[in-house]
Amino acid sequence: MTVVTLGEVAEINPPARPVPPEQQVSFVGLAELDAISACAIPLRSRRFADVSKGYTVFENADLLAARITPSWENGKVGIAELDHAIGVGSTEFHVIRPGERLDRRFALHLLRQPGVRMTGAARMTGSAGQRRVPAAFLRDLQFVMPPLDEQRRIAAILDAADSIRAKRRALLTQLGSLTLATFRDLFGGSSSPTQHLGDLAEITSGVTKGRKTTGPTIEVPYLAVANVQAGALALDTVKTIPATTDEIERFRLVDGDLVLTEGGDPDKLGRGTVWRNEIPLAIHQNHIFRVRITTDLRSDFAAAYISSPSGRSYFLKVAKQTTGIATINKGQLSRFPMLVPPLAEQDAFAARAAAIDAERARVERALAADDELFASLQSRAFSGGL
Repeated sequence: MTVVTLGEVAEINPPARPVPPEQQVSFVGLAELDAISACAIPLRSRRFADVSKGYTVFENADLLAARITPSWENGKVGIAELDHAIGVGSTEFHVIRPGERLDRRFALHLLRQPGVRMTGAARMTGSAGQRRVPAAFLRDLQFVMPPLDEQRRIAAILDAADSIRAKRRALLTQLGSLTLATFRDLFGGSSSPTQHLGDLAEITSGVTKGRKTTGPTIEVPYLAVANVQAGALALDTVKTIPATTDEIERFRLVDGDLVLTEGGDPDKLGRGTVWRNEIPLAIHQNHIFRVRITTDLRSDFAAAYISSPSGRSYFLKVAKQTTGIATINKGQLSRFPMLVPPLAEQDAFAARAAAIDAERARVERALAADDELFASLQSRAFSGGL
């Protein structure tokens, strides 16, 4: 096996070949370079004359790597799968064109390694928020290059492992929409009465960052908008905030509470889920509403109805909206028209939703194991152990 630099076996940002002005080309924005699928799918076709200036020109099957932070750190590297022979796209792309001695998919997996991303991030230049990986980093990247047949064998193994991960993610996506589909199946066209949410629950805004406090405080975890997603909680990063004993008592979350965002982007209006004591002691930020049900209304049903098209329609109708920003206040949330079917129907939905959640948790555990296996295979592949 031979140690080479990437620049010895691939062209880095090769010069564009002449393209006729009227030729149709594929246009690929930075958003179309997907870190999960490792593909760049074109957004649309354009005349080359319309996009010949101010963009990066590349060819079908070239490797594209996002050079700007945080896209580089997030692993935005993939193969251009174009509708035309030529592609045009973001100036934030580095273009890598493997030569005859380098298998394209082997090179793709090489660049997707976490260690390569970390090293590249350390080599970034520029100011905060505009830092970029220089082309020299890619040209000088050293790696052990096995014979071409061996490269293809390694790439096939990594492709197979990655394919399993992709199928798990697709299943998670399907399970994510199954709860809403179940809700529609059970309650679509329901004639049950509605009541204001404020008559069925206590609605409370949360603790404000930067407020003045009196008396001793302790650091406690708190939910911010980023933690509260549609139908799920994102708890990988949970910040803490100093809070008094009275504040902890007032804003503490308990099992069964609904946590809903007040807005921001329109898709964040009333976004939320059910709190299940994922953290033993936690409070919530003032941009999160806590809804504590006090009547015969099941939390899982309430969360599903709030996130249904009917719920979304209400929030979009009453929200205060400025350019790109939409918010709801406590009064508007209190007047939310909550469907209240018989408890037996709510319980039937809750049981089916619980079964879906259990399956989703099982698939998430399997995906975590797949991710560990893939990382191990990556490490072995580029250290001569695969």
